[in-house]
Amino acid sequence: MEIAVQKMQWGINIAEGYVGFTVRKRDAIAAGIRWFEKEWRKAQVGPVPSHTFVVTGPDATIEAFGNGVGRGTLTAYLNDPDVALLIRRPAQWTAAMGRRIADEASKHVGHRYGRWLIFGMAVSNSFLGLALNKLTRGAFGRKVRQWTDEAEAEVCSEVVALSMKAQPELDRRGQLVWPARDATPYNLFKDQSVFEPWNCAVELVD
Repeated sequence: MEIAVQKMQWGINIAEGYVGFTVRKRDAIAAGIRWFEKEWRKAQVGPVPSHTFVVTGPDATIEAFGNGVGRGTLTAYLNDPDVALLIRRPAQWTAAMGRRIADEASKHVGHRYGRWLIFGMAVSNSFLGLALNKLTRGAFGRKVRQWTDEAEAEVCSEVVALSMKAQPELDRRGQLVWPARDATPYNLFKDQSVFEPWNCAVELVD
């Protein structure tokens, strides 16, 4: 899989409602998130993002930060030499759908960061958790994530999944069949049902 590298052009290779993913080379938190995801990405395809967000404007995002869900900028990623900024267009995207995705994401602004859900992911991916997942065909991990998924507290992939699941064109496609708490940046990124084909994915540079 090859992803084209392009300069950012609003309305051409990025628009409202597109979804951004970041790949970091050196980041302890990102490394931890990739570890949480390890069971989901045994058959790895392409880059392994550790963060995801909804694009809401030419230099605007909505995403889950360590201190809660808020508004960010694309510039913060474009100016960081340690970050690769990848963009994917939702399947059947239209300007109207993009606005709806952005509006849905805005409903989560001000929510807390889903720290308990991160803890649940760590438990389900511990040595004991992985053994129990194998015995229960994944039911143990799903139940732990259900227990630790608090109201008005989300992780980055949960914000994106909730915003996309709210769209009738996307709900119950691919990864979105599952509760939003089960989404990970990598599983969303590689989903060919939720997003347009790989040849529409781009890495943006300043």
